[in-house]
Amino acid sequence: MEDRDSISFKMIEHLHKVQRKTLEDFAFSYVHDKAIAQDMVSEAFIALITNRSQVAPEKYLDYLHATVRYRSISYRRKDTGHKEVHDNIARKEKNMMEHWTRTIENNTFSVVQSQEIMRIYRQVLSNASPLSRTIFEMSRRDDKSRKEIAAELGISENKVKYETQKLLNELRSALSDYGDLFSLIVLVLTGLHAG
Repeated sequence: MEDRDSISFKMIEHLHKVQRKTLEDFAFSYVHDKAIAQDMVSEAFIALITNRSQVAPEKYLDYLHATVRYRSISYRRKDTGHKEVHDNIARKEKNMMEHWTRTIENNTFSVVQSQEIMRIYRQVLSNASPLSRTIFEMSRRDDKSRKEIAAELGISENKVKYETQKLLNELRSALSDYGDLFSLIVLVLTGLHAG
């Protein structure tokens, strides 16, 4: 005769076979990302296996639904918070870009100075690692968010942030003779002159 633990595993295994896709569709309806929905369902099954002794077998499916729902709602709340932060940053960057554009329009820097600065910029960019350069161009030229870049390149958002910051620091250092103000102006306009 099988013990209770063995029966529990068989029930969970059966639920995984027949309910996994339904649960993934349920999670997807909240998060709109197939991979995240699949991860949430996998995590829900792991949680059920871990807590199986505290859940009555007839409540396994209810437990899975509740776990997926809770994780999906938490994800949406967190994602909404990140979107608000991203939108705030984008608004501030847009205002800063408009300010620097007006500054450049009223500026009297010579063509020679501008050409030298762009030469330095291109040199720093060409000396950067292919990953740093790709991330920087996707961010500046294509106006993609860290999340979009990370998803497209299959890396973490922290890696995107690190590589971007590293290249910005190299540019600031290389352009230090031109002062912070002018360096920032050039960094804002890199997407327009990088070609």
